[in-house]
Amino acid sequence: MDSHSTGEADIPTTLRLTAYENSTKTSMAGIATAMGTFANEAYPQGLLSFGTDDRNFDTIELELIRQPRGTSIFHLDNIVVVVSGK
Repeated sequence: MDSHSTGEADIPTTLRLTAYENSTKTSMAGIATAMGTFANEAYPQGLLSFGTDDRNFDTIELELIRQPRGTSIFHLDNIVVVVSGK
C-alpha cells in the first residue's frame, strides 16, 4: 500500500478497508486499517491485511481517512486473496 499525494505528504495517511456481506453494503462483515511508513522510499509504503473468522463477504470498500497534511490518493498493488474453506 502506498498512500501519498501528488505533492509532498508529511504524514502517511491511514487507509481503511471495509468488507460487506453483499453488494448493497447493508451488512458489514469487518473492517481493517493500516498506515504506511517512510523507509528508504520517497513515498510511504505498508501492508493492509484483512480476514474474518466465519463471515463471508463479496464487496470491499477502500478509503483514505482524512487528516491534516495527509493525502487524497493512494496506489495499490500486489493484491493477494486467500480463500479459506469452512
